[in-house]
Amino acid sequence: METLQINPELARQCLQAAHLYMETKAYKKALKHFDDVIYSHQPHNVEAYLESARIYARFGKPESILKVINRLHNFSAKTPESLVLLARAQFLMKQYAECDVTLKEIFTKARDFSEALALEAELFIYTEKCENAIEMLQSLNLRFPKNREYLILLATAYYSSKKYHRTIHICSTLMQAGFNDPKVKGLFEIAKKQEKTEALEKLKETKPFKWCLALTFPWLLEGELRTNSADKTLQENLVQETLIDDRTGLYNDRAARHQIPALAARRKKQFFLTMADIDFFKSFNDVHYNHQVGNAVLKALAKAGQKIFTKDRIWRYGGEEIIWVHDGSEQEAVEKAEEFRKYVEEHVAEDANEIIKREDIKHYADGWDHKKDEVFVVHYPVTLSQAIVLWGEDGNSLESLLTAADDGLYNAKEAGRNAIVYRSILRNKGEKPIKYTPELLEVLHEYSIKKGAPNWWSYLSNLSQVAREEVLEYARNTLTNKEVMQSRK
Repeated sequence: METLQINPELARQCLQAAHLYMETKAYKKALKHFDDVIYSHQPHNVEAYLESARIYARFGKPESILKVINRLHNFSAKTPESLVLLARAQFLMKQYAECDVTLKEIFTKARDFSEALALEAELFIYTEKCENAIEMLQSLNLRFPKNREYLILLATAYYSSKKYHRTIHICSTLMQAGFNDPKVKGLFEIAKKQEKTEALEKLKETKPFKWCLALTFPWLLEGELRTNSADKTLQENLVQETLIDDRTGLYNDRAARHQIPALAARRKKQFFLTMADIDFFKSFNDVHYNHQVGNAVLKALAKAGQKIFTKDRIWRYGGEEIIWVHDGSEQEAVEKAEEFRKYVEEHVAEDANEIIKREDIKHYADGWDHKKDEVFVVHYPVTLSQAIVLWGEDGNSLESLLTAADDGLYNAKEAGRNAIVYRSILRNKGEKPIKYTPELLEVLHEYSIKKGAPNWWSYLSNLSQVAREEVLEYARNTLTNKEVMQSRK
């Protein structure tokens, strides 16, 4: 049996040649050179594996992608770059649940990995969560305005949500710019056909005589199409202004008052409403951070909610309150609430910090844990208390249900917060959040400095849970003693 000869120099030359072939779209020749690296010259070259898998992904060959990526993972750690190719293979094989699990694994490693976000948007399209896909792709297109693939995906999402005029606008813009992809042309043509069919049906119902004329004189229909497109765009803009919360992008309380009773009336199973409230939100908003940081936390919470619920099932209702609904079983509603609770606890602080960094929200003065003009950092988890109520049992109107949910939130907070209550009964609970105040933080920072740490957050990262509780108890007792001394003066 011939022994494999490791030759890094030949591997480098093959990689260089392969990339040159890729620039000229000679993908088969490029693939042969990547295979030469893997099988002949340098079998542990990660770049060769990833590029090979990307070529197979381009041509929609999931089995080949899996073969390459599984072999790569036998000797190399899983990375966002390798996992997104694995997720692509699962997506192509219509293994949507497995694809979703892999995407979640990617997001634990890299929260803002654009390739994974784009694939998640595709997954939303194929699982009929088009509004989520549209929102995600709009964000990606703002960040990567020259990425035509993201724009084509956005056009596809609009088509799937029956916003044919938006699809036509994007496709025609691309074609006018000289982008002659058959996929774009095909999407444009089927969107035009659907828009024409809709316009004819509308004319037949509202203006039968004009409908007869339009069948004979196509130019009449073209005028009707332009009018319909303008009307739809105007209507969508009005909806955006009146029913969408401009801070979070969620539907607002006005939308909730119309949409939730309608959803409840069409329910096929039990219909649950859940009110979720950020624990100790005042700490983010008014105490040791500021309103801009509070807004960033709300935006991150909304982003988390839209990952778990479709856009037409979640609303911002009040300051820091979110409401969401579920049509199904009690167990499903509780599981959804737990999924939301865990996701918020594990990811929202990190997501909020990304928003804060992007919006360049800075401190106005020096402090215990920061310098003036440093960007704010949320140092501890954001948590939620949630109360689930049942339509028909806890109320037959939105107002009565919200009252019952508000009472349930009181029970969740009495249970220690970061908790889920179903019809006033505690069902799930996470770690009890800490209520930080400026006075408590001052004592904690002073204590940490005496122990040789620069501030409380640095000291906290090295403490066990028992030691943390002991220090917090010391700080609270110190504050109590100060209050007693001041009251005696």
